[in-house]
Amino acid sequence: MALKKITPTVTKKYRSIVGKPGEKGTSKIESWFSKGQQPGTDNEDQQYDVAKASESHVAANEHDEVDSGNVQQQDAAPVSQSSEVDANENTRVELVAEAKHASAEKKRLETEITDQTLVAIATLKQQIKKLADSKEQSDAKLKELKQQIGADRQLNQQKYADLAESKQELVFGLATLKSEMEIELAKAKSDSELAKSKSDSELAKLKSEMEIELAKAKSDSELAKSKSDSELAKLKSEMEIELAKLKSEMEIELAKAKSDSELAKSKQQIEVDRHVVEQLRAALTQLEQQNDDLKSQNDDLKSQNDDLKSQNDDLKSQNDDLKSQNDDLNQQNDDLNQRNDNLEQDLNAGRRMFSEFVDELEELHGALFAELEKAETGLRLRSDAELARLKRQKDAEIDALQVDNNNLGRVVKQKDAELARLNQKDAEIGDVQQANADLRRVVKQKDAELARLKRQKDNESRELYSDNYKLCRTLDEKDAKIARLECQLYDESDALQQANANLGRVVKQKDAELARLERQKDAEINALRETNANLGRVVKQKDAELARLERNKDAEIDALQQANANLRGTVKQQNAEIAGLAHKNDQLVQKKDAKTAKLKQQIGELQNKDADIAKLKQQYDDLKQQYDHLMQQVEHLVQHDTEIVELINMLKRLRF
Repeated sequence: MALKKITPTVTKKYRSIVGKPGEKGTSKIESWFSKGQQPGTDNEDQQYDVAKASESHVAANEHDEVDSGNVQQQDAAPVSQSSEVDANENTRVELVAEAKHASAEKKRLETEITDQTLVAIATLKQQIKKLADSKEQSDAKLKELKQQIGADRQLNQQKYADLAESKQELVFGLATLKSEMEIELAKAKSDSELAKSKSDSELAKLKSEMEIELAKAKSDSELAKSKSDSELAKLKSEMEIELAKLKSEMEIELAKAKSDSELAKSKQQIEVDRHVVEQLRAALTQLEQQNDDLKSQNDDLKSQNDDLKSQNDDLKSQNDDLKSQNDDLNQQNDDLNQRNDNLEQDLNAGRRMFSEFVDELEELHGALFAELEKAETGLRLRSDAELARLKRQKDAEIDALQVDNNNLGRVVKQKDAELARLNQKDAEIGDVQQANADLRRVVKQKDAELARLKRQKDNESRELYSDNYKLCRTLDEKDAKIARLECQLYDESDALQQANANLGRVVKQKDAELARLERQKDAEINALRETNANLGRVVKQKDAELARLERNKDAEIDALQQANANLRGTVKQQNAEIAGLAHKNDQLVQKKDAKTAKLKQQIGELQNKDADIAKLKQQYDDLKQQYDHLMQQVEHLVQHDTEIVELINMLKRLRF
């Protein structure tokens, strides 16, 4: 009766641990495996319960053995019954010894596996914490690098804005220079016109003086005609000679004045053109220097873009590595699930085997369990207390493991968030690449604009050279014309000298003729005196006419002097305007120098930024080395996990 009462109790306790054959979800082991827990950690409760049940079973058997011995001494059972009891006792002792040995070996293996598992979990937690810290540091460095890239982009935009402003100032300076050239040309033109008007006024004055002298000479000749025809002819010839000399001198002076004014004008124009060419050459040199600076800055931007591309490639490779690691983890998870299924199949097979073993054990020891009825109450109380203590201990361990699982869940969420941030970084890198493409297009436009300006300046330089060549050719033509006029003057002077010699001979002949005629004309003197009186009246009229002409000439000269004064006032006003434009040009040059100094300062700041980028690159290399070291540690942990799985398989083989 005692055996029949205790057998269901032990069987029920075992079934609560290992479950019923062929049924799922009826054991603690299955519940642990369904939660993803590994054997050797949380199934310690099961193994400890089996060991305690075996020990309790042995103690109960020993206690019942003592009681059965006392019963044999008191009741004096038959010989056949005692022999059967001895056989059962021997079998029981052997089974108890085997159970003790198996329980001790199982407990030792479970303790060793539990310690190794706890150490591995602690190491894995430390490695995960280090990985999280290094990831936070790398995120901070990446954020700082992004801020630095944004600042560099803003600096480059400011630099391009300054270059555009300097270009506008240069265009304004060229326009100002062109206006100054036009003002200088107008001034030179006004000076030439003033000189021409002055020469015209002098020519008119000389002409009026010549007319006055001619009138005087004419009056003198008429007066002399009354005296003698010979003297009249002589005076006429002298007047013609003087008139020819004056005319030739006037033409020479006029030609010289015109040639001098044209020569001065051409020389002044050449100087102005030469000054303009020098300024254009300086501006072209400055544009070429700015073009070289822009090219160097473009090269720097290209190198920075290449660095960003390399960093983007590194980040993409790291993302691919993380994806591959995630795939490996998923594959390992699938392998663990497959291993779990295999373990579940092995567990079901073990259940069937153990259930068969229990059935055989129940059949063999049915009579033996009846003797344990007396010790059932005390053993049950002790086992319940021990089980309650173990349950509390295991509940505390399960809560701790649950906390660890929650922490691991948070770590996984953090990793997912970090992957999302990395994807966002890829988008931001794409934006940076787009901005770099826009900058490259702007630089190409600037290069095209500079090439156009260079072609325009080359065309203007060729036109200026052509104008200078034309002016030089005009100057040569003027020199040749002056040489021809001088030769013509020399020829006319020779002709006049020859005419004077001929006139001298004629005068001698006329003197002889006059000596002959003087006697003849003495008779005519009285008539000539009357004629002289008439000529005196004519001379008075001529004097009045000459006075009127002089007054008219004085009025014309005053008008010309007033016009010259007006022209001088205009020239002074233009000079004042030119001085104001020169002051503005100096201010523009000062602004340009300030902009140049500012650009040099910005170039120095860019060089400092390049040094900072080199430092960040070195820090990135250090972080990459740390990441490689952490990956090696992760591989070591994976290898350690493989060893843990092998130990679990060993435990499974020992169990079954």
